Amino acid sequence: SMPPPTPPLLSSRVKSDVNSGISSRGSSRRNSPLLTQSSSSAAIAKLGKVDEAEELSDGEHREESVVRAEKVQFWYLGSPLRPCSDKYQRGDGVDIYIDAARYLPDNCTVTRICLRLFTADKQQVGRTYDCYSLPSSSATSPSFNFKVECRSDLFQCTTFALLRMDTIDSALVAPSSVGYMTFKLFSSRDRARLKVNSDGTMYINTGSFQLPMFGGKPQPSGEFNDEMLNNLPRIPCASLLVRIVTAPKSSDGITTLSRDEYPEEDWARLGLDVPAPLYSSGSYNGTLCEPSAEDLVCFAAKASGPASSMSVDDSLSQAMAANTNQRLPAKPASLSTVKDTIAWYSQLFPASDQMRRVLNYALSIPYSVEAGLNVSVEGLHNMQDIGP
Repeated sequence: SMPPPTPPLLSSRVKSDVNSGISSRGSSRRNSPLLTQSSSSAAIAKLGKVDEAEELSDGEHREESVVRAEKVQFWYLGSPLRPCSDKYQRGDGVDIYIDAARYLPDNCTVTRICLRLFTADKQQVGRTYDCYSLPSSSATSPSFNFKVECRSDLFQCTTFALLRMDTIDSALVAPSSVGYMTFKLFSSRDRARLKVNSDGTMYINTGSFQLPMFGGKPQPSGEFNDEMLNNLPRIPCASLLVRIVTAPKSSDGITTLSRDEYPEEDWARLGLDVPAPLYSSGSYNGTLCEPSAEDLVCFAAKASGPASSMSVDDSLSQAMAANTNQRLPAKPASLSTVKDTIAWYSQLFPASDQMRRVLNYALSIPYSVEAGLNVSVEGLHNMQDIGP
């Protein structure tokens, strides 16, 4: 039920970082074959070495300042994660907030996130959850404002979330898989992955996280945990903002609360609706998404491209109008609320286990003059034998 492997357009490298609290993926020193190193900016070439106290010329200092400013604009490291404080007790619940995505491929329009919980023995926990990008938010950096309430009498310590993002490809006007993300729900106090349930060592992996997005297909034959995407290619610039929160309890500390038990106007007071912080506040830990020099070029190209100013609804409407051969259900004229619009969005996608097509990553990022092109000759075939 997973999409087929993606074309080898991207690259990734594993980085060990237990303090990330999510997994040990990602690297700030990645090299992506989508782009060559920018020859016009010595500062970008030295970006990964600013801690080595190298001597830079005045011009390089100025360019490095520009690069640092761009890095702050597109990405924030955020506050370091502290050790977990909420020890898991039987009957405790976990709330997952899916807040927003950042810098998705330019050919994304409306996006759907499918979330499933698994244990290390590949058993799904509960049902599949899905949500859709809000119509008025940016198509390439959409908001979701979605919450998943995980409730169980007893969770396994290896429980983790596997998320897949789908979209309606603006070029094909057809549903396509964008990429995958994972995170663990439980950990040791120091946020290390647990393998067996043990009293006193199982904590809820609370925090606000910026997750990198990976293309391709997870291998069901391999290990099932929050590091199962390590060997997949990372999608440049794309990430997801999520929060893991311990579910609130009743005043006596016995009953775990859920939204379906209370009217909406009481959710905030009871801790059942925790608003998302601004990304620029630095609340999300961005350790796993630190951009490379090539990422910065991609960020700049995407920020100045036409897709950056399009809303979800406008980008989808424009794509459907431009492709008369598409077979998606037409947008009803009677849509008047966000709820109605999202209900229509849901009709555009197949069931979550029926997604087959993968997004065309060649349209992810606008061409950048600063980056140029990278051409590779892989080999020759059926060449005429003309002798020595």
